[in-house]
Amino acid sequence: MTTPPGGRAMLVLSISLPWVAVLVADRLPKKTEKANRYRPDRREIEQREQPVIDG
Repeated sequence: MTTPPGGRAMLVLSISLPWVAVLVADRLPKKTEKANRYRPDRREIEQREQPVIDG
């Protein structure tokens, strides 16, 4: 019995591909970089009293 030409390749990939995924997942994580966090300047809000118009 002969296997189709792509059959052997699929068999090899189906066995080796999960192991490659495991090896990649077991690597050490990359160096963490400092995230650029947005910190709003709270002093920009006006502190004076606003007039209220009653209608």
